[in-house]
Amino acid sequence: MADAASSLPLLSSLLIPLFLLFASLSWRWTKSVRKNLPPSPPSFPIIGHLHLIAKLPPHRALATIAAASGPVVLLRLGCRPILLVSSAPAAEECFTVHDLAFANRPRLLVSQILGYCTTIAWSPYGPHWRNLRRISAVNLLSTGALRTSSDSRTRVVRSLAKALFIDGGDSGPTGPRRVEMKSRFFNLAYDVMIGVVATAVEGESADERRRVREVVEEMFAVSGAVNVADFFPALRRLGWRAP
Repeated sequence: MADAASSLPLLSSLLIPLFLLFASLSWRWTKSVRKNLPPSPPSFPIIGHLHLIAKLPPHRALATIAAASGPVVLLRLGCRPILLVSSAPAAEECFTVHDLAFANRPRLLVSQILGYCTTIAWSPYGPHWRNLRRISAVNLLSTGALRTSSDSRTRVVRSLAKALFIDGGDSGPTGPRRVEMKSRFFNLAYDVMIGVVATAVEGESADERRRVREVVEEMFAVSGAVNVADFFPALRRLGWRAP
């Protein structure tokens, strides 16, 4: 009797976590059925589906999940629900019929540090974002604005084509040779943006172009990094700082 009495606390300490885990999974399952949510692969408590994208590059991991689960899959990365859409009709429906439901953006740590959540790419849906969209649509992407900047865009594209023709025209006895395109495409995009915004590409020194390229590359590296606090916002209150 003494042994049985001593084992009761141990048994209860094991049953209570199992009961809580079962109750949590049951509640999530009934909630997903009630809301008619998309299919979702099996997940772990707390971390959700983070283990599915931790071993492979994100684009390959998501492609594997989509191939196994279907064109529309619901994922949970920490506390953030993620809708994975991999078919053109579903993506078109998301951005046309249900565009307001998908217009908002999460407040990620990188967006608060780099853009203060004020740019059109990172600001949440609201009056400020609608004003930025109106400015972009009227002053940058309208038919008149594109017609005004067409000469500068044509000039930089012809310049790139001419440079490629000169560099690759003389292939020599060894046949075709490789041409480094990363910096050329960056210069093309840079010249197009400067031409659209400032309607002039001249006057930019190689030093200024190099500094801008370094800043852009650093921003892409930082914005593409994974921060654990984005998936578990409670860690920010504890002072969590991670790359």
